[in-house]
Amino acid sequence: MKRLFFLSLALILILSSCINYSERALSRASELPEMEKLEIYEEAIEKGKADERIFYNAALIYTYFARYDDALLIVLENTDSYRFMTLYLYIAESLDDESMEKDALIKLTKLVPSDISILSRLMKLYEKEGDSDNALSLALSILYFEKDNQDALKVLSKRYNEFSIYVKKMTLDEFLKKDCPFFYASLLPLLGKEEKQVPFSSGIQDPE
Repeated sequence: MKRLFFLSLALILILSSCINYSERALSRASELPEMEKLEIYEEAIEKGKADERIFYNAALIYTYFARYDDALLIVLENTDSYRFMTLYLYIAESLDDESMEKDALIKLTKLVPSDISILSRLMKLYEKEGDSDNALSLALSILYFEKDNQDALKVLSKRYNEFSIYVKKMTLDEFLKKDCPFFYASLLPLLGKEEKQVPFSSGIQDPE
């Protein structure tokens, strides 16, 4: 027990030291030019005393100076962070790299599954690639959140006749009046998709 106590205490002291060092580094860098800020951030990173703010600020400055490889080394270690993934998307746009842009958008849909702008951009990329199944499942996600989204309606209307027989031959207008997310999810097996792969499905509950 004593050993565990001292180990826990040591970890707390290390974490506290890291936070204090980061606070001092951020304070020192606040009024400096970008390159001098970067030197302070890099020093903190090299010493293993940087927190998330230091890493993000360093990645931001790398991006500012078009040092995208250096920025990506940091960004891709933080795929569970919205702001890092937003920066990842910005880098993809700066490099005009559609593959990277798609990867960034996919990661962002997992972090913010109800963000219509992100879902729409990814849907359009899938359409451009000719991946109509993924485009359609994203269109269904978008329409769950925003019934009158015109881009999603266009994607849905192109494929609706293929599975309308499974929804009792409803017209497209009748289909769009459905409110229950469970109903949308019931269509996904027709596309060979698993519910967990679709952004909105995590909130689906069986009807009582």
